[in-house]
Amino acid sequence: MDTIESYVRSFSESWISPYVPLLGLVLLCSGFMYVRARAGSTLFLHERIWRFLSGQITFANQDINEAWRKTVEYESFKFKTGIRFPSYAKIEETMWWLNYHKVGLEELILVRSYFDSKNVRLRSPCLGCFVFSLALAGVFLIASMILVIVFSFPAALLTIKDTGTVMWVQQDQNKARSWNGFSWVVDKESCGSSEYLIALSDQDGAVVCEILNEGGVDEYLDKVINQQRTVGYLLFFIIFLSIIFVIRLHRVAEYAKKISERVDSGESRQLEIEGL
Repeated sequence: MDTIESYVRSFSESWISPYVPLLGLVLLCSGFMYVRARAGSTLFLHERIWRFLSGQITFANQDINEAWRKTVEYESFKFKTGIRFPSYAKIEETMWWLNYHKVGLEELILVRSYFDSKNVRLRSPCLGCFVFSLALAGVFLIASMILVIVFSFPAALLTIKDTGTVMWVQQDQNKARSWNGFSWVVDKESCGSSEYLIALSDQDGAVVCEILNEGGVDEYLDKVINQQRTVGYLLFFIIFLSIIFVIRLHRVAEYAKKISERVDSGESRQLEIEGL
């Protein structure tokens, strides 16, 4: 077992393991960027950290307390709604706009990506723009399905450490073939001849034949195959969820268009949010 791992790398070792140490840093940066992107600033996050470290924030001057309270409300409202209001006055103007047009705050939050907080108006969305996104997502879904099918075969995708040659090794150790399956194929019988030397270097040929003829490799190959299948299923699941997300964005755009048309026509009926 230790012998084969000394000269080949599995799919996960080649493409996943080197990036695992960065996962914690990525998650931390993602959380920071989420707050920054949603609220437009990190004051909301800083205020929460300060409250955790030192408790309630109070000032001796009541005017400063009131100014700080409005600042916290302003940042909190931006974070909770996901709308980057340029000032507290624009929040008050937006609340008047909502009441005047009989649009609910929950409706505005749902279609916030189409709301112009500076001019306090709702932009009309481009529904046709989602055609390309859905088509691209469909292509990625098909690609992930192909990957799932490829990884479902009883063969392990391995990389020779010294040369970087990528190959498939069958679980029963009968054959090894190039990554594309066509450049070269080596079985146990051909290891005794020089047929494979035409497409393989001496070092690659020696490693391939060592894997095919070594005992106790089946357990390692079985582990690699299970890792490959897990990666394939995970990728398919992520892309499938992405398609659902794009479809939801399309439905939100349709809802925003209805609200925009209702506001422009002067109707005062609030729509019902269903299935969004």
